[in-house]
Amino acid sequence: MLKSLGERLEKAISFLGINQSEAGKLSDISKATISHLIRNKVETYKKSSQLAEGLQINHDWLVHGRGGILNPTVSYIPVINEYFRLRLYQAEGVFDETTRFIVAEQDYGDGVFGTELNGEVFICSRPPENYEPEDRTLGFLLWSERRKSVITDHRQVQGKRVFLIHEIRHYDGQPEFLK
Repeated sequence: MLKSLGERLEKAISFLGINQSEAGKLSDISKATISHLIRNKVETYKKSSQLAEGLQINHDWLVHGRGGILNPTVSYIPVINEYFRLRLYQAEGVFDETTRFIVAEQDYGDGVFGTELNGEVFICSRPPENYEPEDRTLGFLLWSERRKSVITDHRQVQGKRVFLIHEIRHYDGQPEFLK
């Protein structure tokens, strides 16, 4: 994982297929400064907006590592682990001040949420109206007052308590938003 602005800058320059001098010219920042940021794995830089704009890359990715190199669009998805809170969120779009969020580079639509199951984070949403269940690679999340489980057979999909799984994320250790 790229932990510093300098590491992400190096990755962006490589991704764009340019050298440090060209990056400096595009962003109107000296080659020496570009080199310093990369070599010293600098965490912050006061002209990061100018740098991102000049290279035409995502500023949020350059500074914080969120989103994609070129994709400035990120979605903040609430992590909900209690069934009652999910029902409230689905019905009224309400979550409390303690809700944590994860970032996704894709827009999965309204009502998307994340939840933890067996040490993994599932990004899910309610199926659209008139959805005809079909086999899905990631399956479906079945969530009721009593249990939360994954089902893969589309013939088991029935009722309002089944959600489409869009992503399954695996983390080394427990991420902060699950604590």
